[in-house]
Amino acid sequence: MKIFITGAKGSGKSTLVNFLIKEFNLKTTGFKTLPLCEKGKRIGFYFHSMIAIADNDQRFSRQLSTINETIPGVFNDLGVRCLLASQGKDYIIMDEIGYLEHDEKDYLQLLEQTIDLNPNIIGVLRKCTIEYIQKIKEKKDILLIDIDELSFEQAKRILLIKMKDEAIYEKNT
Repeated sequence: MKIFITGAKGSGKSTLVNFLIKEFNLKTTGFKTLPLCEKGKRIGFYFHSMIAIADNDQRFSRQLSTINETIPGVFNDLGVRCLLASQGKDYIIMDEIGYLEHDEKDYLQLLEQTIDLNPNIIGVLRKCTIEYIQKIKEKKDILLIDIDELSFEQAKRILLIKMKDEAIYEKNT
């Protein structure tokens, strides 16, 4: 099942992904983009591969006063290696696809191929109108959950039902 969750910053998108992983004891690969903090203050973000990979946990942005400055090449290197290593594996986690990778063409091409070719994906999409994010939202074979349109609890219930239905279907085929 291909699930993508979107919503405002702080709405619980990643919390929902982590709940599904735990609730269904999912075997996972993929990645998380995580805040990098120093002395309690966010100073940027880093890319964490959930599959063992050399040179993991690379910083890809610097927090400036009002914007994040992208460190080029991290997604085209670590991101591509992570996605290649994750192909055909259990559930591929993509937490989060946002705007900081917008210039990383190799990564974005492989990201789209990964979504098209792998049946089990749980992803988080930053709420914005970037073309590659819109293309993901428009794919016919995904379930898109917008936490801004549903409460967190409603989204959780829908995903529990869909994932349980999928597990039952897979068990019977």
